[in-house]
Amino acid sequence: MEKFIFFKYRQVNDHLLDSLLNGTLFFSLRENLNDPFDCNVDIRKSIQNAIDKSADGKAENLKEFLSKDEVLDRFRNNVNELGVCAFSLQLENTLMWSHYADNHRGVCIMYEFPMEFLNNGEIIFGVDSAKYEENALINWLIKNNDLYKENHFEFITSLLELFLIAKFPAS
Repeated sequence: MEKFIFFKYRQVNDHLLDSLLNGTLFFSLRENLNDPFDCNVDIRKSIQNAIDKSADGKAENLKEFLSKDEVLDRFRNNVNELGVCAFSLQLENTLMWSHYADNHRGVCIMYEFPMEFLNNGEIIFGVDSAKYEENALINWLIKNNDLYKENHFEFITSLLELFLIAKFPAS
């Protein structure tokens, strides 16, 4: 059985003790994430920017997508209802210890997840590394605009996954 190892930096508090005693993970809603920019992109503006940056004649699918108010509203509602649980692949990271482990006074917990757990679409929407890229959504929309016509479900699902992991690169 293939297992994946992740680390989570935590401060020692009742939430940590509860998660250890009950074997649970906390998935934070977008509005409660510590970085106010995470999962907080104006999807309509991103689509319009992708249209503006697309080569002539290559944005018709994105224009159609932008016109679907009910789809975009449902997309935003889905983002607001999904929880995010972030892990690190590194045990020894000074910035993570400082920021997430109560300024080096907390703990770092190792989690081993079997592949079956991570691939369980009924409880886990997706597992991926953060994508640090300037304009990640806009670039993805331009590159994958044909996917909107070919497979709406795959287009929306992939866009939603990217929406949850895209981060602006640190400067």
